[in-house]
Amino acid sequence: MPLRLDARSVSRFDDRALHRQLADVIRDAMSRGELRPGEALPSEGDIAAAVGLSRTAVRDALDILAAEGLVVKRSGAVTRVATPPPVRHMATSRYADELAQLQALGPDEHPLTSAFTTDHGIEWDAYRVDSTYGEDAATADDAERLDLAPGAPVLRRQLVKYVAGAPVQLQESVIPLKLVEGTPVADPKRQPWPGGTIAELYSVGLVVTRVVEEARARTPSTAERRLLEMEAAGPVWDIVRIFYVEHDGADRPAEVSTVVCPAARIVLRYETDLR
Repeated sequence: MPLRLDARSVSRFDDRALHRQLADVIRDAMSRGELRPGEALPSEGDIAAAVGLSRTAVRDALDILAAEGLVVKRSGAVTRVATPPPVRHMATSRYADELAQLQALGPDEHPLTSAFTTDHGIEWDAYRVDSTYGEDAATADDAERLDLAPGAPVLRRQLVKYVAGAPVQLQESVIPLKLVEGTPVADPKRQPWPGGTIAELYSVGLVVTRVVEEARARTPSTAERRLLEMEAAGPVWDIVRIFYVEHDGADRPAEVSTVVCPAARIVLRYETDLR
């Protein structure tokens, strides 16, 4: 459905800046279904002529929408309504479900599934992980999160996770080297690992007792946007996840992951059972 704009679309008597009014009008048209995903917007010149604004004001309005991830702007091409990506629902209960399955079946009988594939609703053959592994020295952040001395040896793993050929998540995993050195967990050829991190740790005799997650939204770097093939601008989730295991009668951190993924693709679901 074509976007309907005229001189009444914005008002000089409104306290809001004209370009922000125009951004609101276009955003509202999207929410009403008048502009559909993938549909081309009129040119900046056509919009300017229709509403009586300068092309600079129109460009500023479209820049706002692009920053929100609502439109895709490319040099030399028409501006289009962004196509929302599939949404992944991440629930905290998935960790308990995974551990229960491991304890019932054992690590060698785990089906070709993981919380990742379940969340995305895909079969195992649609899931791919590009991985780079290396022995490294713990940074100050690593040391604080893993209760290590700075510079202690760690296994650092850089992962790019794909769904049906499309990159959807960047992840850096850090594990104290002494826990996994010489085990299959240190072998990049084992990726993707059925059952994910909880299953990896379980395979070396480490039973996860709790998981701590911190999530914040931020603007992605240029490299992150490129790796995630984010056609539309928008924030990413930056999630720090620490897995604790029981050791000598106390919970000890065994792995920390930093996960980066487009915020538009993720719904974080937290449930607190007060029983």
